[in-house]
Amino acid sequence: MLCLALAIGLCMLSGCPDESTPVLPDSIFFPDVSPGPPPVDGRVPKAFAFPNEATQCSGNDYLDAATLELLRGGLIGPGGRVGFSAVWEPCYERVVLFGGQERENRCGLDQDEVYRNDTWVWVDGFNNWLKLLPDTSPPARSHHASAFDRSRKRVYIFGGRSRTKPSGDYTLLDDLWAFDVNTDTWSPLTTSGDKPTARAGARMAYDYKNDRVILLGGNTAPGQNAAGASDELYTLNLETLAWTRQTVAAPKPSARFEHTSAVDVGIGTGRLYVFGGTDNAGALLGDLWALDLSNLTWSEVWKVGQSNGPTARAGAAIAEDVAGKRIVLIGGRDTVGPHNDVWWFDIDRAAWAQNKPGDTLDPAKQCSDPCLPAPPVSSDAGPSDASAIDAAGDAAAVDASAADASTADAAAPNLFCAGDLYAIDETSGERRWGGELLSVFGYDYLLLHGGQTRCGFLNDTWRIVPGNDPNAGRGDPKADPPKPPDPQVWNVRITARQGLTCARRNPTISCTRLCPN
Repeated sequence: MLCLALAIGLCMLSGCPDESTPVLPDSIFFPDVSPGPPPVDGRVPKAFAFPNEATQCSGNDYLDAATLELLRGGLIGPGGRVGFSAVWEPCYERVVLFGGQERENRCGLDQDEVYRNDTWVWVDGFNNWLKLLPDTSPPARSHHASAFDRSRKRVYIFGGRSRTKPSGDYTLLDDLWAFDVNTDTWSPLTTSGDKPTARAGARMAYDYKNDRVILLGGNTAPGQNAAGASDELYTLNLETLAWTRQTVAAPKPSARFEHTSAVDVGIGTGRLYVFGGTDNAGALLGDLWALDLSNLTWSEVWKVGQSNGPTARAGAAIAEDVAGKRIVLIGGRDTVGPHNDVWWFDIDRAAWAQNKPGDTLDPAKQCSDPCLPAPPVSSDAGPSDASAIDAAGDAAAVDASAADASTADAAAPNLFCAGDLYAIDETSGERRWGGELLSVFGYDYLLLHGGQTRCGFLNDTWRIVPGNDPNAGRGDPKADPPKPPDPQVWNVRITARQGLTCARRNPTISCTRLCPN
């Protein structure tokens, strides 16, 4: 009873989800479907039925008594990581997270990398994570592609990479697995046709208009610093499990990896949006393309520099905001470093607007010449999220690749400026790249989890509530300049225990280095 009371109290403090039930385009909405999981602390899970679906949400009984007690207890969750996959599945209102890469980082020295093959679910009604223990799981990996098949109620993952030592070539993967959300089981899928080669950093999406999976781009080179960026586009027939490499006419996106994508499932225009990434030369990209799912033709809907918009970057997180009829972008890594800014792309107006700038470069904190002398580096630098010293805050991470802390200290005599060159926006989460942003069917918020910072890997989970758009329904952005949008709200569900910069972890002290000791 105490656990239940605590859970209800926490829900009241953090704000329970809005029980409104908007009808999404191209879907049929049922607020009370039976059989199904039991009510979640007063919130009845919603279920969706889609036209011509092959499999219904059949009533997963994962919320048994023991599991309910765990979820009502203390907060749990996956460790900080990058390169994981995460998708929202509406049957049981969960995020399904698989795999990813963890790494020890101590005094700027990379330790063993750890590649995971664990499966976690974020149970939204409890604001808590639950680790699943399936009998079979895919091999450990990171930077794989994933998508949710709303017709068959399956999560697919493809490819990725792993290795057994902290440097050298990766092992690239080309396998396809399916996770059944009705049974919480993994199974390998045998495919045919013109299969994609092994790769990491590709993006995959479910084409709800044609009941198929689309795979785009990726890095086919196994070397640690090698680039084998691809511009290939593959489709997977989900009835026959046959791959087809599509011949796509120009114009089309250039070869890339570490890009991000979102399908406008709720908005319903039948397009896949792809933003940014890295090309073969290591240059960052900032273009936004839309793929027409009906005929697989591309159109470049925004170019860097044509108007106000996000900088070229890789590892940004994007998702559709159905109510606002827009694409939301958070963070990513550009030539300065990781960001936590929030941008909207208005689909009707074909224009970006910055919703929230996040942390901003502070001229008062920039280095004089020479920089301040380096303070001594402790030999017991502490938690695994302590990272390399950064001479210019986030501008250029300096890898003190020394044998021990004393060598690192000697090797970096003048690498210290202010602990962080940014003015911290305490209403936003940490600057990051490689996090996952997800649309939540039937609710007016998005979910953001994890990613990488200059100081390690994050394990935080946020609810992102879009503000009102004062430009909705307005005309040409050139003839009718946009008004500033209402700010996005970052609402923390689970606080990061690792990966935070010094200034964000200890806002009341004067940090002399970017990462905490």
